[in-house]
Amino acid sequence: MPIIRMCGVEPESEVTAACLEEIAGGFCDRFRLNPKQLTLVWNPLQPTQMVVNGRACSNAEQGEPPILVDLLLPDCNEQTTIELMLAVLADLIAEGMQVSVNQVSINCQLTQSDMVYDNGSVVRW
Repeated sequence: MPIIRMCGVEPESEVTAACLEEIAGGFCDRFRLNPKQLTLVWNPLQPTQMVVNGRACSNAEQGEPPILVDLLLPDCNEQTTIELMLAVLADLIAEGMQVSVNQVSINCQLTQSDMVYDNGSVVRW
């Protein structure tokens, strides 16, 4: 059920389907998830569509823009597991997108059973 939504200004190396599959596959392998349970989305932005520290990313002085990530997880995971998932996902994204891990910013949101509708029904765990 994990859902990973990523957005940011396209890094210098193009984000390909193979790159996204590598990130998703690495996450599934590390946490023994069925790949059919994971959704990963990449939404590229133009530099004029992101403001960081009060300045548009199209400004040359801005530096490397962040990759913003929303990670939606079931609330049945323990805190130590969530922290490990955050670190592993940051490393996978940095490696796959060829950016510094310091550019990856992840916000984790936990959801309760019966609060997700997927594949034609309400999901329970």
